[in-house]
Amino acid sequence: MEAHKRIPLAVYRLQFNRRFGFAEARRLLPYLRDLGMDAVYASPVFRARPGSMHGYDIVDPNEINPDLGSREDFESLTAAARERGLGWIQDMVPNHMAFHHDNHALMDVFRTGGESDCCDWFDIDWEHPDPRLSGAVMAPFLERPYEECLERGDFEIRLGAAGLCVTYKRYVFPLGVESYEGVLGPAAGSDGRRRDCAGLRRLAASVRELKTLAGDADSGARRIDEEIDAIRRLYDEDESVRRAVDERLRAIDKDEMNHILSRQRYAFASWRETVDVINYRRFFDVNGLIALKADRPDVSRRTHDLVAALVREGAITGLRVDHIDGLRDPEAYLVWLGEHVGRVYTVVEKILTSGERLRWWPVDGTTGYDFLNAVNGLFCLRENKERFDGIYRRFAGCADDPRDLLYEKKKLIMNTNLRADFDNLARRLGEALGRAGGYGPGDEPPEPGRLRDALVEVAAALPVYRTYFSPTHRSWHDGTPLAGAIGRAESRRPDLARELRLVASVLMCASRPSGAPGAGGGDVDFTMTFQQYTGAVMAKGFEDTFLYVYNRLISLNEVGGDPIAFGIGLGDFHAFNLARSASHPHSMSATSTHDTKRGEDARARINVLSEIPAEWEEKVMCWAELNASKKTRVEGRDIPDRNDEYALYQTLVGTYPFEPVDLAAYRLRISRYVRKAAREAKVHTSWRDPDAAYESGFTRFAASVLTPSADNAFLADFAPFARRIAHYGALNSLSQTLIKICAPGVPDFYQGSEIWDLSLVDPDNRRPVDYGLRARMLDGITSGLAADPLATIAECLDDIGDGRVKMLLIKTALAARKANPYLFRKGAYVELKARGPLERHVVAFARSGRGRFAVCIVPRFMTGVVGEGVFPIGPEVWGDTVVEAPPGAPRRWRDAVSGRHVAAAGAIAVADALRFFPVGLLMEDGQ
Repeated sequence: MEAHKRIPLAVYRLQFNRRFGFAEARRLLPYLRDLGMDAVYASPVFRARPGSMHGYDIVDPNEINPDLGSREDFESLTAAARERGLGWIQDMVPNHMAFHHDNHALMDVFRTGGESDCCDWFDIDWEHPDPRLSGAVMAPFLERPYEECLERGDFEIRLGAAGLCVTYKRYVFPLGVESYEGVLGPAAGSDGRRRDCAGLRRLAASVRELKTLAGDADSGARRIDEEIDAIRRLYDEDESVRRAVDERLRAIDKDEMNHILSRQRYAFASWRETVDVINYRRFFDVNGLIALKADRPDVSRRTHDLVAALVREGAITGLRVDHIDGLRDPEAYLVWLGEHVGRVYTVVEKILTSGERLRWWPVDGTTGYDFLNAVNGLFCLRENKERFDGIYRRFAGCADDPRDLLYEKKKLIMNTNLRADFDNLARRLGEALGRAGGYGPGDEPPEPGRLRDALVEVAAALPVYRTYFSPTHRSWHDGTPLAGAIGRAESRRPDLARELRLVASVLMCASRPSGAPGAGGGDVDFTMTFQQYTGAVMAKGFEDTFLYVYNRLISLNEVGGDPIAFGIGLGDFHAFNLARSASHPHSMSATSTHDTKRGEDARARINVLSEIPAEWEEKVMCWAELNASKKTRVEGRDIPDRNDEYALYQTLVGTYPFEPVDLAAYRLRISRYVRKAAREAKVHTSWRDPDAAYESGFTRFAASVLTPSADNAFLADFAPFARRIAHYGALNSLSQTLIKICAPGVPDFYQGSEIWDLSLVDPDNRRPVDYGLRARMLDGITSGLAADPLATIAECLDDIGDGRVKMLLIKTALAARKANPYLFRKGAYVELKARGPLERHVVAFARSGRGRFAVCIVPRFMTGVVGEGVFPIGPEVWGDTVVEAPPGAPRRWRDAVSGRHVAAAGAIAVADALRFFPVGLLMEDGQ
């Protein structure tokens, strides 16, 4: 099957939004081709909520987003890409849609209920025990409690293009067809007062017909649509009807409004109530994203029509499947996807925890967080772990075991953001156990609250995002982490021993005698539901809470990372690449994405701190003293606290501009970031309950330390230190960039990161990219390399701050990759050992295949090797350090960056490989 796939060599991620659409992307295609890309990797392009800045809040997956252009514009764009040799990898969202009035499928369910063709698309519990939610989905979008909104007159009923709708601020939901008689009957003259008006008589007839259709299970949605459309036309065309209807709608008082709303298939509620009750599955805890039943083939068929057509037409050559862990049965879905949409290059957004491997799903790999964390950890000096533990403890007072901290943060999420979801899970578990008689002879059913606590303990202890039990799949890959989690839960909460035993009896799917819980398969059904929530627990508890609280070295605080481990060893990195080469050689290799906590080059800078613990501690202690007067003191607490202050200093090290010509813009970015970071940490403030005093105090502190003045001693001391770290961070960046291009996998370049990417978490990393600047840089590099490669290299190194040096490396290394596609797609990965005085500072490996070779040699941990502003180039730095050549390697190589030849007799001198540039890609001479 793979022979028919278009496996990309290098992909470039574009974030589409209303300010960057298809026309703008089309103008970029020549630039992307010249840079060395061979595929565009696009964020979702399907119809999303109007004005969406990311495209994941889709309202219709079978239409192109008009904010970006038309379908014809999209097909023209992909055709233009093909003409330039570029494939198109499309991000798609099978798990959820926007809870929004432009989501016509959901609105049709609200209007016609069981008559809707979409009546079973969405993951809604229509039989929730809360009486408000029996037959109605919660609509938690009110800014105040429902009763208060009703009293204030915040709801209004209108007759518009979609028929009768209730409006609340920007929300517009249709009334169910059953409501038309009660709302429009008086206006239609059902009391006999207006039978002399033909328009009103026709309105009355339509209202009566709708009443009949609403009570007829076989009537069909089409007939209902026709009658509602007839009513709308009457309203638009007949002044008498319009006047009568408007008068009637104005006459609806709050009691009647309450009566009408209480009979809809949605139940308005305050967004704050979702802590206590919810009856639909969301994307994580986002109320505005309602989950689909994507495990149902009929739902998948209906929501994949457009993407399947675009694949058949060749407009799309690859797929990125978003949030695979949200699906009930990911493997079954992926099998269906390949059979019904097309067996194209496919990667999944699957976050793998440390040591976890991607399942043998019918995909080409992941979106690359596993690679990101492996290559990032390579530049953290592991031997200084305990010293950084001590620095963090002394500065911030954080002495807790981080594993306990993670456990507590996951529980925090389940007891706040996801509390109602786990209440629902406990109720379902109790029902399943009760039906199966699984409590034991004479046992009383456990209290729902205790079952919930047991589920929370197991989820908090689970070391992976989720397991994948299904009716056809049971594996030690799932049983081992789940059993371990249950064991840890039992150790932490012996008082829940009985409830944990019951949870284990269901989740572990053990063999049971007839009549025991799970004998009829109910255990698997519940387990599959439970699995859909543990990923949300990890995402919100680890990614969006723990990573903002545990600040020992924040370069390691990344999606899918393991900040507790403090980097990885060189041997482990080689083992990772060997395993990847064997199992998923075409998995993406990312270093920045739209969801990373900070840009790749900011991370590379902060990693430098791991090499200089003594100096780092001296600096932060000094800075804290210098900045003490800039803090705000409120009710006995200093703002920011020491933990947030410690994270801020690292953030500044990672992001301080090479040339801070516009510190005002930088201060604004940092101020926005610290507010978001503080809310994510959920210690002093949060998104749900913002603390204005803490947030304003923190943002003022961040702005004040970055404001130049005669008495700002901090900035005078910090700026030179930041410039020094930036130099070594740039060396780390060049190294990780070349590794990404050469290692097994498809290198992924996030928009704008072809030069230095010092961005922070979204929305900072989604700022507009200056492609005019980048195109001019690329033109200069291209012409310079053609005229005088060494002079061009020297010029880029002399002006390292503008990022051209990174672009030069990407262009030359991708050219070598493109000229040798087999070698880099399928070539073997060979670990190479360095020998000599600086061997611990060298990372080297080879790719070999069909008698050809490529060797990647990069430096690391350079603070003790070269001075500030000095590059690790030539014999005066490397001396006699060599890298062993791979077996069968040639004696003559060509440096892909400079074009110069390198001779090697059995071993490659690092001084020769890095004679002109800080990293080296050696290709067999003639390749």
